[in-house]
Amino acid sequence: MVRFKLAAFPEMPLKGLVTHISVEPAQQRTGLGTAVCLALAATFPGRVWDVECPNDASSALFTQLHLAQPDLFVEQGLVHPF
Repeated sequence: MVRFKLAAFPEMPLKGLVTHISVEPAQQRTGLGTAVCLALAATFPGRVWDVECPNDASSALFTQLHLAQPDLFVEQGLVHPF
């Protein structure tokens, strides 16, 4: 399951914010969370994606996504205006 927000602020890049993402335990570490995030980025192009309230799992996921696609996903631990 994934919940997200889309945001646009004057003179700032368009933002996408994942407010919740969860994967059934049996399907974790199979690439499903990555696939969902990549599908969101493809569906709403031109946005930079971040996670609203990171936990250990989502921080690891978004750090991995940032390393693979730094123009689309924010590295966790950075401060972002929303």
